[in-house]
Amino acid sequence: MIGNMDRMADVQGTVSNIALILGILGTLIGVVVAWYLNRAVSTPIGKLTEVMNALASGELDKQILPRPRR
Repeated sequence: MIGNMDRMADVQGTVSNIALILGILGTLIGVVVAWYLNRAVSTPIGKLTEVMNALASGELDKQILPRPRR
């Protein structure tokens, strides 16, 4: 009976460790995806803002060059 309790405690500890590792891994993957999406959206908007500010200040020779779709 006590041997079973020890074994159950070991299994529970292993399951807890696996859950913790999977939680940390999921969080890291979420952070990487959020960072990538942030860069994918904010970089083109930043470039567009620079060109629009230049156009607003009278630099009419600026162009907004399209990027090919992926």
